[in-house]
Amino acid sequence: MCSIMGYCGSHAPVAEFRRGFDETISRGPDDSRIIDTGKGLLGFHRLAIMGLTPEGMQPFELDGSYVVCNGEIYGFEKLKAALEAKYTFKSGSDCEILLPMYREYGTDMFAMLDAEFALIIYDAKTGEYIAARDPIGIRPLYYGFGRDGAAVFASEAKNLVGLCKKIMPFPPGHYWKGGKFVCYNDISHPTAVCHDDTEIVCKNIREKLISGVEKRLVADAKVGFLLSGGLDSSYLAYLGHKWGLRILAFHVDDGYDTEISKANIQKLCAAANIDLRIITPDEEQYDALTRAYLEAGVPNVAIPQDNILFAYLYDEVLRSGVKYFLGGGNFALECILQKGHTHSAMDLTNLRDIHKKFGTKPINKLKFVSSYRKYLMLKT
Repeated sequence: MCSIMGYCGSHAPVAEFRRGFDETISRGPDDSRIIDTGKGLLGFHRLAIMGLTPEGMQPFELDGSYVVCNGEIYGFEKLKAALEAKYTFKSGSDCEILLPMYREYGTDMFAMLDAEFALIIYDAKTGEYIAARDPIGIRPLYYGFGRDGAAVFASEAKNLVGLCKKIMPFPPGHYWKGGKFVCYNDISHPTAVCHDDTEIVCKNIREKLISGVEKRLVADAKVGFLLSGGLDSSYLAYLGHKWGLRILAFHVDDGYDTEISKANIQKLCAAANIDLRIITPDEEQYDALTRAYLEAGVPNVAIPQDNILFAYLYDEVLRSGVKYFLGGGNFALECILQKGHTHSAMDLTNLRDIHKKFGTKPINKLKFVSSYRKYLMLKT
C-alpha cells in the first residue's frame, strides 16, 4: 500500500502538490520523494515490501523517463530475466521492470501484466505522461485537472482536493495517454464460456486458489499471519512457509480455545519453525462480557471477540513492526446476514451499553478498538 501522485504539466504548483500528497503519507511511511521531471511532478510514498534497499525507492528512472507505481507484479522474475539481456537492474523491486517493459512494448505492456497496479509514467522521449490501472481496480487511482488544464493523478481523492475542481475515479482496465482513456482489458466481457463438469470445476477451483495464493505470497519483508488453529489460517501459513516467506504468527487466546486448536498451532509453528506470539486478554473479564451479550439476546454474540481480538492484534502488530499482514474474515457467513441482524463490532457506545445493562463484572483490564481508533491504527 504505497501512495503515488503526478502533476502532468510544466506549471505545477509545488507547495499545493506537496500539501495534497502529504495527505496520504500513512500509505508509505518508509520513505517519500517528489521529483521534477522537467514537465511536471511525480511523488511516491513508500511502504517497503519488495526490494527493501534504498535502490528500491521510486520513482524509477531510465534515460530521463520516470515511473511511480503502487502495485504488485506477479511473476515479475520471469519478465525481469527476459529483459536482463538489454537492461541493468539495481534493486529487487518488482516495479523496476516497468520502464524497460514500456520501452520494449509501449502501452501493450499493460495487457501483458499479471498484476494489481496503479501507475504513472513520464516518457522523456515524447514529453508526455501515461497513467494506467489494473483490470479489476484493486489499486486505487483518481484523477482531475488543475487550474492550467493539466491532468493530475493520485492514489486517493483527498490528494487532489484543492488542486482539482472535480475529482473522478480512474476507470479500471484502462490507460490514459494523449488526453484520452483507452480500454486494454474489459473483464465484464468474457471471451469464452466454461462447460466443464462439476468434478473438473472443483479441481480447477482448488488449483486456481493455490496458484492465486502462491503468486501473492511474495515479500522480502517479514509477514504477519493470524492463526486461529483452524484449517484456513493454518493452511495459509503452511503455504507461506512452503514458499519461503519470513513469518511472524499471532494468536489471540481468549480463553475459549479448544485443546485441538492450541495443539494445531503449536505443531504447525514447531514444524515450520514459525515465530509465534500468543496474546492473552484478561480471561475472566472477557468471559463476563461474552456472557453479557448472551444475556442480552442480541443476534451477533461474537462482537466482544471481534472487537477485543483486533484491539490486541493491532497493538501487537504495530509494536512488532510488521507492515504486511494476512488474516481472514468469515465472509461466507457474515455477508449473508439480513440487515439489522448484526451490528458494528467497533461501536464502543453499543458495547458499553450492553455491558452496563447485562454485565456482572468490570471490563477495565480489556483493550477495545473503536472505529476511529481503528482508522488511526491503520494510518500509523
